[in-house]
Amino acid sequence: MSLKSNSPHWHTLSVKRVEALLEVSAEGLSSANVLTRRARHGLNQCEVRSSWHWLERLIAQFLTPFTLVLVVAVAVSAVAGDLLEGWIVAAIIVVNGLIGFFQEARAEKTAQTLKRLIPAEVTTLRDNKWQKVATFELVVGDRIRLEDGMRVPADARIVAAHDLLVDESLLTGEAEAIHKNTLELASRVTLAERTNMIFAGTIIRSGAGEALVVAVGCASKLGEITTTLASIQREESPLTAQVRQIARVIMLSIALIVAGVGLISLVQGRPVVDTLVLVAALAVAAIPEGLPALLTVTLIHGVRVMSRRGVLVRRLISVETAGTITHIALDKTGTLTENAMLATRIFLPTQVFTVTGEGYVPKGEFFEGKKKVTPHSNRALKTLFRTIHCIPHVGIEEQNGTHLPLGDPTEAALYVLARKGGSAHRCRVVDHLPFNPKRAFAATIVEFEGGARELNLRGAPERILSRTPYVMRGTHTQRFSLKARRQLLEEIRAHAPGLRLIALAMRSTNNSRILPAQVNDLVFVGIVAIEDSIRPGVVQVLKQVQRAGVKTIMLTGDDPTTARLIAERVGILATADKVISLVDSPHLTKEEILHATVFARVDPKTKLLIVKTLQENGAVIAMTGDGSNDAPALARADVGIAMGRNGTDTAREAADIILTSDRFDQIVAAIEEGRTVFRNVRRTVLFQIGTNLAEVAIIVGVLLGGGPTPLLPLHILWVNVISDGIAGSALAFESKHRDVLQYPPLPKAAPLLSRVLILRLGLIALSVTLVTLIAFWWGSAHAGLAYARTLAFFTLILTQLVVVWESKSLKYSLIGASIRDNMTLVYLTLLGLLSALLPILIPPLRILFHFTPLDLGGYALAGLAGGLTLAIIEADKYIRAREHARY
Repeated sequence: MSLKSNSPHWHTLSVKRVEALLEVSAEGLSSANVLTRRARHGLNQCEVRSSWHWLERLIAQFLTPFTLVLVVAVAVSAVAGDLLEGWIVAAIIVVNGLIGFFQEARAEKTAQTLKRLIPAEVTTLRDNKWQKVATFELVVGDRIRLEDGMRVPADARIVAAHDLLVDESLLTGEAEAIHKNTLELASRVTLAERTNMIFAGTIIRSGAGEALVVAVGCASKLGEITTTLASIQREESPLTAQVRQIARVIMLSIALIVAGVGLISLVQGRPVVDTLVLVAALAVAAIPEGLPALLTVTLIHGVRVMSRRGVLVRRLISVETAGTITHIALDKTGTLTENAMLATRIFLPTQVFTVTGEGYVPKGEFFEGKKKVTPHSNRALKTLFRTIHCIPHVGIEEQNGTHLPLGDPTEAALYVLARKGGSAHRCRVVDHLPFNPKRAFAATIVEFEGGARELNLRGAPERILSRTPYVMRGTHTQRFSLKARRQLLEEIRAHAPGLRLIALAMRSTNNSRILPAQVNDLVFVGIVAIEDSIRPGVVQVLKQVQRAGVKTIMLTGDDPTTARLIAERVGILATADKVISLVDSPHLTKEEILHATVFARVDPKTKLLIVKTLQENGAVIAMTGDGSNDAPALARADVGIAMGRNGTDTAREAADIILTSDRFDQIVAAIEEGRTVFRNVRRTVLFQIGTNLAEVAIIVGVLLGGGPTPLLPLHILWVNVISDGIAGSALAFESKHRDVLQYPPLPKAAPLLSRVLILRLGLIALSVTLVTLIAFWWGSAHAGLAYARTLAFFTLILTQLVVVWESKSLKYSLIGASIRDNMTLVYLTLLGLLSALLPILIPPLRILFHFTPLDLGGYALAGLAGGLTLAIIEADKYIRAREHARY
């Protein structure tokens, strides 16, 4: 059997040619042949496992630069005799490592969710008889039976089709079910246009048929998605990359400073023991051991805020990444639209009505122009509703507050339209001819209460109008010329570009069967325009996103006309802009990807290519989606956003963020909170590094002046726990500021600390260092070393508390700012001030710290130092604001 089971050209071959290539007969495969083929192609399942052992992945989490910094912090704490500090930092190392380990394990879990889309059993022809077999036992060449409601078990070429309607939205993203046939097709048709193929995981909505399996397991289209998901390597987030770089700089700086200071101390003739104490104090001052914990607290608080706004975060770092988004790649179906066919316009021969409503909810209003109308008062509308009131195998059901269609989605939309119009006829279906692409219409004989029967047609306007020499005008039937029909259709198409048009016709009948001769000489009733309805609020949200400097692009499996219609309606595409169709441009160029905003007829591989290309050119990508076809791009994107209510399990597992209510405005909430978190991270890093740098400068400054160590290791550890650990953590709870969406996102390569913030960092370190050294020298001159260290300790904490408050906003003045938006900062500042006083006021602690009580002059000097620090930072903010500096 010389064939490739995953050949992309099965749709181009005739049924006989497919049977010949697969070497199958009318009796099906023999048992022996099945075993041979299974040995060649494997089982019909796609098991993808990571090449990493779980232990290797776990160890890798602890081999990061910041982890090594923390290990140094543990060692220094042990040398300094503070075992509690060492245990706390060790716990931070373990928690951070475990978080990373469990996040990386998600990719395999995502791939496993795709297995749920394959049924357990299938009916296949073997040894000349139809029999049930386990789905995983299917092989290439098996003839399978297709039945209403079943999930397709493998990719297959259709060899028999009877009104076969298949929902392929899982793979293509298209809301409308596809009518299938057995005809061979051109080689360049897209996946969504392969009407003679069925694919694993899709659903048979109606009809029946048979098909020959051509691809199983990982060779199927669904298997390709599984394999792609397992192979995707997520790019490092901007924050992670920058924190990693900061950690490297800190490690190198600590090593150089500690070595240099130790050498200077020994050259100055200090005893070795004093030098070791000095070096230990310096190392403790330099290491920001609280920074990883504060970053985690900041991200976790962001998760909580997002959760309150309906955004569920599955990957912690994505909270910050959401604030740096430069592009949003939007899936059309289920994201911009509701993945629900909705009848929005009714075209009668002399009137046009618009219809409101959402999805398949049978509630809405009718308007003629701007005038609201009552449907049952219009005879022509009543006639139209009558023709669509009794459609077999169609309806709606409510599940968890959501209205879902039963049967063909398009016919379900007509059914809902009749219910909106108040149609309440009692009727029964006498005979039914389902929609067939070849004849392009469906027909039903309906018997109403009283015995009257009607033949109702619905289908493609050209086919219906060719059979309607009559038209209903008011209460009378009139002749309808061919010229008038063509003119009417042209006018309707001009008013409804890109919409699906369903023409309706009827005639009275006494027959019980639909006969070919009957499907003529009909009365034209009207045309209904159906579309995949836009989600409420989408247009307003997209305007907000665009004002925030985020570019939006649309990716859809739909045809270019529909893609353009939706993109123009929601404001993504200007009328003159080009829609890139993968049918016309099967090989996208880099220029097309970077400059286009709408892509039609895309498949999962193309979505992934677009995301990768944009990322490689510096973009931070958010990808939205709800189907399994979106999963690879969701997993690869910097921020994958899935719909929580109507999305597939696969999409949710691949995503970083889930919109719990499927409300599109939750994307803006994610961007707002992400930018707030990014600013809070900046505030935290600025405060932590600025104050730690001040502590190092204080020790080095005294050392260079030949004086004694101003702060002992225990003092530094206490300062770090009080100011950095307690008060500093309040910066994580800073709420969003008024200008959070007024600026475009920072470039991906932009440093966490900009030039302006580095200058601010230096100013903080300089001001805190100077006022603390002044306090130390003043204390030494007036009351000795113990008093000087006590005063320096209290002054350092007080000025750092001032810096915390000044870090509330990196741009706006603290004067006049509201304190109610972050009461946590108020409480933690009071706690920090109390904790600073405890070692001074409580005798046992005072002895432990080698402190002495401060007099009123000492407290006044510390207060003056805090006020001076505040004045210096406020002056810098004033100058930067006048320069319009961007933070």
